[in-house]
Amino acid sequence: MVTAIVYANGDWDEGDDGGELLIYPDTARREELNAGELARAVEVAPLGGRLVVFDSYLWHEVLPPRKPRYACTLWLTDPAAPRI
Repeated sequence: MVTAIVYANGDWDEGDDGGELLIYPDTARREELNAGELARAVEVAPLGGRLVVFDSYLWHEVLPPRKPRYACTLWLTDPAAPRI
């Protein structure tokens, strides 16, 4: 499964407005993370017009925003893939 997110935030101050997406590389289908993996997070600011595409099975989270945050998320799946 793949996740695609497009951000629709007009005036977003990167770093000050929060709401960043954190993606943890090499964590797909893992049950837990270790401290080293948490330190390696890829941080993506929700800037308007930005498209982010990543493996849905990677651990990820969104930091709290300091103002309204707008995004459209799409999950692309393979209907023939086994359900987990």
